[in-house]
Amino acid sequence: MQYQTETVDLNQFLSHTLKGEKMNILILGTTAREHSLAKKLRSSPLVNSLFVMPGNIGMTELDEIECINENPLNFEKLIDVCAENAISMVVVGPENYLEAGVIDILNQNAIQAIGPTREGAQLESSKSYAKKIINLCKLPTARSNYFETFEEAKNFIHSWPYENGVVIKTDELASGKALFPCHYPDDAFKALSFLESNPLKLKNPSHLLIEEKFSGNVLSVFALSDGSDYLYMADAVDYRHLNEGNEGPHTGGLGAYSPVDFITSEERQFIQKQIVHKIFETLKQNHIEFKGILFIELIKTLEGEIKVLDLRTRLGNPEAQAIIPRIQGDLAKIFHAAVNKKLSLVKDEFKLSNDFSIHLVKASGNYPGIKEKLDLFHPIEIDKEFYQYNSELFFSRVEKPKDKLINCGGRVVGVTTLGRNKEETRKKAYEAISKVNFKNQYLRKDIAT
Repeated sequence: MQYQTETVDLNQFLSHTLKGEKMNILILGTTAREHSLAKKLRSSPLVNSLFVMPGNIGMTELDEIECINENPLNFEKLIDVCAENAISMVVVGPENYLEAGVIDILNQNAIQAIGPTREGAQLESSKSYAKKIINLCKLPTARSNYFETFEEAKNFIHSWPYENGVVIKTDELASGKALFPCHYPDDAFKALSFLESNPLKLKNPSHLLIEEKFSGNVLSVFALSDGSDYLYMADAVDYRHLNEGNEGPHTGGLGAYSPVDFITSEERQFIQKQIVHKIFETLKQNHIEFKGILFIELIKTLEGEIKVLDLRTRLGNPEAQAIIPRIQGDLAKIFHAAVNKKLSLVKDEFKLSNDFSIHLVKASGNYPGIKEKLDLFHPIEIDKEFYQYNSELFFSRVEKPKDKLINCGGRVVGVTTLGRNKEETRKKAYEAISKVNFKNQYLRKDIAT
């Protein structure tokens, strides 16, 4: 099935759907991703009020964003909040809300929302399901095997079928912390022993996908779908490993940049036409509804091939913080068209600046907090010189028990800097984030090198 562009008047569509009124938007989530979304969406002339639930105090302190301190997974309360604030559209940030079926609940209550239903969210919530879809699309990807017991997985590792190593993934969500690239059998057995002890408190830690390991450069691409049409949004590079040189355990992500600078224009076209388009086409042909943002993790191997590593169903964090400041169009208008299945009307509205964007993350000491407890509750100091860099500051895990913001979780603050080229932007980015500090913070020094 080919996607067609409709010839319909955009202003007429907006007049019919909005009826002369502005939108009230509710964003669900707590992190810098939601902070960056809130700042962007609030700037739209189509938006009246914007709320983040539960959000964090840093958003309010820095940008006067109104936060509603309630749990979005309390669905009864969520529907009440939507009614009390006459919410026109909900934008869902994190994957666990999608897995829990928040979109299904909103749909049942006739509340428009950006994000896939629980069925569509399986593309992220189940690695084995995502692999089935990748294979159904006949995309270039890693060979893989699925196991439901540690004994089966260990027997497979004993055979060591992939000479370049393996990647072990838990089938369920784990905030990016249950992915283990293993160069040698000993590495794989250590990873399995770690999962068997279950410090991540997974429901089914023995349900594993074990794939062949590729070497190369990893990138993320994002596309927005309204269920009929789609829009290719942007690409970015995320730094997930804890240590510099992309070593150490996987984390939620400690930095990102956009656009990707190691793929050619021809490779970007290949990704859009032979991967993104094929996924949406295959989903439609198999009657799998997907509305929302599709996040595709790819690798450009050392041999120069583009391979699909994984699928996810929302904006990446921290990739979103690198991409959103580059968006020049009206994102609220684009999301509004998407929830009304009229994305084709606003494709020309979506534009990205030519700027290079770098997002840096400062995390608490001992991050990601698996082997040692996070070093928490230190005051965050923002030097007034920070503002001379025209960088954007986004908050994640912060609280304000007294007169100052303090760190209260893993990833604490992020700074996004735009510039004309990678080298200039990188220098400015590190200078800017050096003005935001707290005790025993952790910052990777090699983002965008």
